[in-house]
This record gives sequence, C-alpha cells and structure tokens, in this order.
Amino acid sequence: MVKELNNISDFNKFIGLPAPQNTDFEISRLEDLSEAMLCNVPPFRHRLYSVCLAEQLDMELNIGYYKRNPQVPYFLFKSPFQIMSWRTQPGLIKGWHFLFTEDFLLKYTQLTEIVCEFPFLQLDKAIPFEIDAKNANQLADIFKKINDEYKSDEPDRFELIASYIHVLLVHIRRLYDKSLQTEKELLIMAKESDLSLFNKFKDLLNSQIKEDETLPENSRTVGYYADLLFVHPNYLNAVIKRVTGSTALGLIHEQIITLAKILLLHTELTIKEIAFRLSFSEATHFGTFFKKYTDQTPAEFRKEIQI
Repeated sequence: MVKELNNISDFNKFIGLPAPQNTDFEISRLEDLSEAMLCNVPPFRHRLYSVCLAEQLDMELNIGYYKRNPQVPYFLFKSPFQIMSWRTQPGLIKGWHFLFTEDFLLKYTQLTEIVCEFPFLQLDKAIPFEIDAKNANQLADIFKKINDEYKSDEPDRFELIASYIHVLLVHIRRLYDKSLQTEKELLIMAKESDLSLFNKFKDLLNSQIKEDETLPENSRTVGYYADLLFVHPNYLNAVIKRVTGSTALGLIHEQIITLAKILLLHTELTIKEIAFRLSFSEATHFGTFFKKYTDQTPAEFRKEIQI
C-alpha cells in the first residue's frame, strides 16, 4: 500500500528525519540527510512540492512511471500526488533539497503561478534531468542563499526566500527547455502526459451528459475536475490550453451548454428544473449563463426549436 503523507512533518517522520522548523517550507543539505537517504524508501505519495539538486548521489528513482538511475549532477522534482520511491547505494552524498506546501505558494505573489510557469513542477512532468557541473555549481550557490536566509532571524526572510526560489526555478527552466531539445525521452513523456490528462478530462466531461442525473455541486469549476484528476487547477488549465488553445473552464462551460440544450430539446422539464439539474442555485443564474453563450434565453431557445 502507498503511504500517504499530508505535510512536511509526515514526510520527515516517514524517512526518519527530525520534525521541521517550519510547517510550510524546509531546506536541507543532502550531506545532512545521509542516514535517511542511505536506505530503501518504499512507495509514498505526499501533498508537497520538492526540488533537489544532486551533486553526488547514486540513487535508483521510481517517480510515477519513470524509473532510472540518473548520472550526477542532476535535478530531481516531486509534485503533489505523485508516487515516489528510491533505492540508494553507499557512497558520497552531496547536494541540496527543499520542500514547500501549497500554502507557501499562496503567501507570496512571485510564486502563486509557478505550477503553470514551470513544467517540471507539474504532475507527470516532474522528471529528473541531468545538467553539467558548471551549472550545478552556479545553482548550488542559490540554494546556499536560500539556506542562509532560512537559518537567519530576519522577520522578512521568507519573502526573500520566495524570491530566490523563483530565480532558481527560472534558471532550472532554461536547462529543462534545453534538455527537451536533446533528450527525446523527456520530450515524448512531456507530450504524452499532456494528451493523457486532456483525454481523461474529456472523458469526465462526457460522463456528465446524462439527462436523468443532477450535476454534482461545484461541477462547473476547474477545481472540481482537478480534484478528480489529482492535479492542481492551474496545471490542468495550462495543459488544456496547450493542447486545445481553449481554457479548461471554457470547455466545461461548452459542455454545460450542450447538456442544457439537450434537456431543453428532449425533456419536459421546466427551466427552473433544468437549472437545478445543472447545479445552478437560481433559474435566473442559469438564464444569464445560457444567454451569455447562445445570445438567447433558455425559453427563447426552446420556443425557436419547437416552431
């Protein structure tokens, strides 16, 4: 059974580390985690984001459907809901690692959109990739700055940490984009994961077209489908945009309009009953929504078709 870890405290306890100093962010040198790292860690899934720079580390990784022993130096990422395990071989361990929560992202404006900005933080694209020693040394310096701030007593230290994280991720994105051009495995997996998620999303939308069932509450939101797909709403929207050019919300609304037309055409339900069936609290809200997309009220649409 896959172990479910809900926070940084759960993660630290799971791999045998002390309780964290902060509930939403923690950074460590891999050298300080050597005892915890030198073990076989069974599959687990946590609701955290993780970024790791491995300068020296002999590890066989299992992340989602990805299994590999990368050559150092390399970057390793972990996204919420992603299943991971590892097997580490004895030897020198050197590098950096930090974890942060969704709440941490929401506190700092420079980080609120990072799931959309940086594909390597997205589920099924959090794939390890190798870098050269020069880039590893340069980016290790940013990790050190983050660590220095983390250990300081400055009241605004997390604001600066958030800025450093954003700078670090921009540098990583440059390297990731270059890797996509040279590593076919990365490129194929990136494209396949987009299409796979889109198809699952469409299947969920199509399953809603049932004349005799009421739509679930909140089913008109991206968050509703993101929860069913175990992804972040921003990530789902970014994938749908890349694949279709439309937003996830736009496709949801199109599907609701389709279902509304089916109910108006093929049932004797009143407009109020249809509004309830589509999870609108008021018939007037449904009417406004329908007219926005069709330039007709539900009553006008039904009357026109019946003529």
